[in-house]
Amino acid sequence: MEIERIRASYSVTSKSKAVVPKTVANLQVVNLLDADRSDINANQWTLLSNLLSCYDEYSGLIIGRNFMTEQNKMPARIRFKPSSIIHLFQLLLADGQLLYTKNRDFLALSTEDRSILIENTLIYTTASSVNFINSQIGIMDLSIFYEAMGVISNPGSITIMKRIASHMISDHVMMKLCLAIMSFSTLRPTFSPTDSSKQFSSLNAILNIQDSYIELAWRYLIYTYKLEWTVRCFSDMIRFLFIINEGVVQSKEVEWYHDTLDSVTQQTKDCLTVSD
Repeated sequence: MEIERIRASYSVTSKSKAVVPKTVANLQVVNLLDADRSDINANQWTLLSNLLSCYDEYSGLIIGRNFMTEQNKMPARIRFKPSSIIHLFQLLLADGQLLYTKNRDFLALSTEDRSILIENTLIYTTASSVNFINSQIGIMDLSIFYEAMGVISNPGSITIMKRIASHMISDHVMMKLCLAIMSFSTLRPTFSPTDSSKQFSSLNAILNIQDSYIELAWRYLIYTYKLEWTVRCFSDMIRFLFIINEGVVQSKEVEWYHDTLDSVTQQTKDCLTVSD
C-alpha cells in the first residue's frame, strides 16, 4: 500500500491572487503497514485497506484542482459564477458511486438490499464527499462561493455550508471510514423516495457490517491519536454528520441538485446490475 496516498497534503499551483487549498492539520501520521503496536488485528488491517480503496478522493481532487486552476485564470469579476459552481458539483457528485461499486461487503448483499441502501444513503455520502473535496481545494474559504450557493440553492444554505466547512473531518482515512459507515446506514430520510414498505432481507448482516466499520474507526483513531484525540475526533465526526443532515434537508427543494442525485443513483444501480 502506498502510505503517502493515504495521508497526503494537497496543493494547487497558484498565481497572483489565486486560491491555494488548505493543508491538513498537522497531526500524528499513521503508518498503516506498522501494525505491531496497535490493537488492530490482521483482518481489520485488511478491511481498512479494502475500505480505503473504495473511495479514491484523488479523482475528485483532480476535478476540483482543475476547476480552481481554470477559475484563477479568469478575470476576478467572472470567477466562480453560479453556473460554474453547479457544474463542479455535478462532476463531483457523479464520482460518488465508487463508494458502493467497489465495496466487497456491499457487493455481497442482495440486489434489493443494495438498492434500498443506495436510495437511502447516497444523498448523504455524496454530500459529505463533495464538501470534503471542496474544503481541500480551498473554495470553501471564498465568500464568493457562499454567495453563489445562495443563488443556486437558497440563502439558508449559506449558514449550513459555513458550518460544514468549520467542522470538516481533516483526517483523510477517518473521512473514508465515515463514508463507509454512512453507506450502510439503515435509517430512512423522512423525504426519501424509497418505498417505505421495502424491508431489508439481511438487516442483521448490514448492522454487523456497520458495527465492524465503527469499531475499526475507533481502533484506527486510538492507534493514530490515542484516547484523548479519539474521543474528540469521534465527537467531531458525529457533529459533522448532524450538520450534513441539516444540509441535506435544506437542499431537498433544489431541483438541479436532486436531478443530478437521481441520475447518479440510477447509474450506480445499473452499474451493480451489470456487475452481477
